[in-house]
Amino acid sequence: MPDLDSFRQRVALVAHLRALSPSEVNEYIKRRLGLIGYQEDGPFSSDALTLIAKWSGGVPARINRLCFSVLAAANRSENEPLDVSSVRMAIAMEDLSSPAGGIRAYALSPRARWLAGAVSIALFMTFTAIFSYQWAYFNADGFC
Repeated sequence: MPDLDSFRQRVALVAHLRALSPSEVNEYIKRRLGLIGYQEDGPFSSDALTLIAKWSGGVPARINRLCFSVLAAANRSENEPLDVSSVRMAIAMEDLSSPAGGIRAYALSPRARWLAGAVSIALFMTFTAIFSYQWAYFNADGFC
């Protein structure tokens, strides 16, 4: 590929990183939390860590995103570890397996479906009113 020659000249090293194992995911999370000053074992239960490792596939960017979502959505007391239900809630909101992000999880909620239906009806009524007004205006002037 001649288009990539200049790119190849500038890249000195190409590395392929493998996914982290479940135990490496636990250590990765513990290290990241330690960098921000977390001294204890961590806010996650062992079952939650197992689910994070499974769902993220061991990819650090997905681990970071999921952990951030769990911590951001956490509603807990100071000493209670975040459990599997907290991780599942973050997965449903984030839906990391979907390119659309959390849209699918949001669209499945009854409130979201009701809201989408109400907005659709309101838009339909608005366009119908505008069209009816314009139709009446043009007919009144003798255009038709």
